[in-house]
Amino acid sequence: MGSLLVPWVRVFRYDTIVRQAFVPDAVEAGSRVKQRVVYQDERGLSQVIEVALDRFESGPWAVTMLAEREVNAERSELLIRKISIPWHRVIETERIFSVPDTEQAEPGR
Repeated sequence: MGSLLVPWVRVFRYDTIVRQAFVPDAVEAGSRVKQRVVYQDERGLSQVIEVALDRFESGPWAVTMLAEREVNAERSELLIRKISIPWHRVIETERIFSVPDTEQAEPGR
């Protein structure tokens, strides 16, 4: 089929699969901060993706999120799905901070 050129204004979203070596002893710290992105899909409907902040990146033309990760044990590799959404399809984006539950001790009298 050859090279395919799609005008940027017609792009709704594009996905990339990244393969990297799997490290079984790696510890994931996790983020308490999340990024929520509301975007318009190809049907004109609003869709929501929410990811940890360390899996979100914004650039001059698009926002990119690491959405899914899958381990292929036979090949000892990690497959990562990156979703990129052009800014002209983004309706809103919001950073969400989660505060850990704290029990407030009542002062003694």
